[in-house]
Amino acid sequence: MRIIDTAIPKLGDAPTSSQQVPSRPPVTSTTSTSQLPLSSNAFTGIKKQEYVVSEDHEDERSIISRGGTSIYYDADDSRRLDLHQNQFEIHFTVGKLKVMMSKGSATREEIPLAELALERFSFDFELAKFDMQVGVALGTLSMNYLEAGKKPVPFIFCNDTSNQDLVKVKYTRVEPASPEFNTLYESINQSVDGAFSTIIVQAQPEPVLAVYDFIMSTFVPEKPPVVQPTNNDTLLVVPAQPPPRPPSDVNEQIRVNVQLQVILANSGSSIARLDLSKAGVSILIRGDTLKIAGRLEDISIADETSSLPSDNQFRKILVREGDHFADFAYETFDPNDTENFTGVNSAVTLRTSALRLNFLEKPLHEVYIFLLKLARLKGLYDAATQAAAQ
Repeated sequence: MRIIDTAIPKLGDAPTSSQQVPSRPPVTSTTSTSQLPLSSNAFTGIKKQEYVVSEDHEDERSIISRGGTSIYYDADDSRRLDLHQNQFEIHFTVGKLKVMMSKGSATREEIPLAELALERFSFDFELAKFDMQVGVALGTLSMNYLEAGKKPVPFIFCNDTSNQDLVKVKYTRVEPASPEFNTLYESINQSVDGAFSTIIVQAQPEPVLAVYDFIMSTFVPEKPPVVQPTNNDTLLVVPAQPPPRPPSDVNEQIRVNVQLQVILANSGSSIARLDLSKAGVSILIRGDTLKIAGRLEDISIADETSSLPSDNQFRKILVREGDHFADFAYETFDPNDTENFTGVNSAVTLRTSALRLNFLEKPLHEVYIFLLKLARLKGLYDAATQAAAQ
């Protein structure tokens, strides 16, 4: 009986210390949380080194555990990739465009006035996450004045010997939330950059007045007639004072660079040439303040009636002497800015170099005749305009 009691276990009783079966030690692994070996090690029995990638990030850095040792490395900032990625684009180009300008007569007939030709015109629009850019470029521009029974007279043209565009304008608008707002864009919300290469205007009295009449009659609206009161009663109108404007935080900047050449001509022959070289103007609007700065590198007037060489000093009517002709600046200050306001509302600065004027009788006489003819034509035009209005 003692043998039977010993062989059959009693389930209700707790096992004694002598009867406890030793438990199997747990399998510990420092490299993997799984208790099963890898499938590649099931037959070889060789344990490979495992890599555990932690998903926790500390200070914008990634962590890799290799063999129980943590290795830190700087991760690439993927947020920078979408800053300059365009979300919407438009590219529009025109090889050559001709425009015929005509003016209607009293008999309802169209009289050709001028022919305008534009070449290599392009329009670009790019929209990104934080900024928008618009670009307009024009390769060449030419305008010929048309007169019945005569050859076309060049009025506006450019030097097409170089591949440089005649006009290039770029408009940029950026949001203050952009990470590059303070660094790349210098805290400027909107900016306009314009560059004009050499534009040659061959001014004659007749074409100048004809084009002026076309612009005034086409694009400038007529002023309504002033109605005089018929009774003796007068009405006093007191204008209401506008409410004070809140301080503005908009920053805008405009930069324009121009090179201009004007040739005065009379009866088809050139009289004088005015050259304005590298003229630049910059306008900065920051809040309630305004700053305008400009520089004119060179200015000269040359005689076109003489047969002397172009580098001869007796062909120069007006010559600059110095590094550059003029630097000017105009700036306004905000009285509400207590930190930077010094009591001055606006300031004007002008620095100029010396100019030498050579009195040459023949070219100056021709210029005087040109201006006198232009003034007479302008007087006839004003008189005809007033007569037509009445």
